[in-house]
Amino acid sequence: MKLLSVCAPTGAYGNDDVEELYDALENAMNSPSKGTYVACAHDYNAHLGRGESGENHVGPHGIPGRSNRRETLAQFCE
Repeated sequence: MKLLSVCAPTGAYGNDDVEELYDALENAMNSPSKGTYVACAHDYNAHLGRGESGENHVGPHGIPGRSNRRETLAQFCE
């Protein structure tokens, strides 16, 4: 098992810093050997809100409201 602990940059950081984190996280999630389970404990400093029609990464029961980093997290979840 591979456990990843993530604390994303806050809104005070630029988009380049956030993209760098998601790229590194994606590489870490895709690199384990076959048969290895990956779990990710996280604070993405983003709020997805409630799901909209056609979204597969969040359901309709989320807390209302969205953050400015929502789209980045939503794209990563897809």
